[in-house]
Amino acid sequence: MRRHTMQSYMRAAQAGEELQDENGESRPDQEGLNPDGEEALAAEDAEAAAEQSQVEARIKAEVEELRLRRARTRSALEFVEAYAQSIGDSRRPFATDTWQEGCARWFRSMRV
Repeated sequence: MRRHTMQSYMRAAQAGEELQDENGESRPDQEGLNPDGEEALAAEDAEAAAEQSQVEARIKAEVEELRLRRARTRSALEFVEAYAQSIGDSRRPFATDTWQEGCARWFRSMRV
C-alpha cells in the first residue's frame, strides 16, 4: 500500500477526494489540512522569526555593552597600576588611597 504524506492528504482534501489508509479504509478529513491552516502557520512562523530576530539583536547589543565595559575596566585597572608604580606603591592589593587617587585621575583623563 502507498503511504500518504501530508502533501497528498492536502491535495486530496482540496480535490474533495477520500483518502484510504494502509488497510484500504477511508480516512475522514483531518483538521488543519486546508489552505487557511497553512496561512495561519505561515503567519505564526513569521511572527516567531521576527521575535527571534529581536531577541538576537538584543543579545548582540548586550554582548557589545559587556565588551565595552570590559575594555573600560581594563583601561582603568591598567591606569591605576601605572599610577601605583609611579608613586612607588608595590603592594597588592593597592592601598585604599592609591585606588582612590588612581581612579580619580583616570576619570579626569577620560573627560579630556
